[in-house]
Amino acid sequence: MSVDNIHMLTMTHASLLYAAEQAIRKHVSRRRNEISRQVVEQLKTEGLYPYDMTETSPTQMVERQTFDLVVTVARTALPPRGAPRQLSVNLIQAALERDPSDLHGILDRVLSLNPEERAHLGRLINDTQLSSVISATNTIVDRLNFIGGLRKLLADPQLRRELREVDQLHPMIAKNLWLFGEEWTLARTEVGLTSVLREHLQHLGNDIALESELERVTRDDGRSGRVDVLLYRGVGDERQNERLVVELKRPTVRVGRPELEQVKSYARAIVEDPQYRGVKCKWKFVLATYDYDDSINRDIRQREKPPGLADDQEEYGVWVQSWGEILDAAERKLFFFRKQLEYEATDERVTRYLRESYQEFIPESLHEPYEQD
Repeated sequence: MSVDNIHMLTMTHASLLYAAEQAIRKHVSRRRNEISRQVVEQLKTEGLYPYDMTETSPTQMVERQTFDLVVTVARTALPPRGAPRQLSVNLIQAALERDPSDLHGILDRVLSLNPEERAHLGRLINDTQLSSVISATNTIVDRLNFIGGLRKLLADPQLRRELREVDQLHPMIAKNLWLFGEEWTLARTEVGLTSVLREHLQHLGNDIALESELERVTRDDGRSGRVDVLLYRGVGDERQNERLVVELKRPTVRVGRPELEQVKSYARAIVEDPQYRGVKCKWKFVLATYDYDDSINRDIRQREKPPGLADDQEEYGVWVQSWGEILDAAERKLFFFRKQLEYEATDERVTRYLRESYQEFIPESLHEPYEQD
């Protein structure tokens, strides 16, 4: 055949080429499945397979399928036996559970895959999009567990007494500002905003601190003092800027009219500051509290206004919300995903999640019991 004739094959013998391609794809798929079953069975025989086969939740099934694909590709690079083999298997599982984007780095450093194996694995993960599914699923599960964990901490009288606001509750909230709106997930503290907020703190009294100043709020014994805290973030683009200011009230403070009026005056002072006056920007001020007084019910339950909105202006809004309301609203947004995943944030799960993810921020009584040999 001449070169020209070979180039014409796709036109003159299209059905034959298509049949050949399908046959090759079918063969490769069958061989990959056979090899994957052999690899998985070997790991099970060795007692190294990290998944419970009776677990049938969509999350576990997707993660398990991805793990099987990965170890199949990486099988020749896995250590042959002993602790190194166990460690490699556990690292692959941990990367898939927490952040599949770490997988390539872990495999490079631990298993030393060759360029062909790395390229094969990359195509496999990208084509199936399983890593994206796992990442999204883990985000939802983590949020459900955080909501359940925070409910546990605030609802239990003993845990609530032990929970320190400044160095325990507040750092956890600062890491989960999606509770106040999805747009704040990736928002960052603004340097210029810090100085403006500090300048107007007198409107909120003396017993309050910016989150950037928390390390200075300590008692004589070195532990964190009991103060209210301002969390603040900014997001925006060339069209619009938005800023969030959250005043976290201590659980011992029952918010009433004095606290609400303080926040209102603070909000007005901020938006009228020369740095922000006339700037196209929308502010959201949230007074987050464990409980509030009946005296402000009419302020936060106005007709045709969302519950909690106490002052609605063109440049800003002032909200008063209890933790029960905040967590309930966040949970409702996740209801569809929770139902699809068939996931329940049980007491056992949320306790384990708090211990694994927020060990340094939870009361001592919630830590794992120490077992002596």
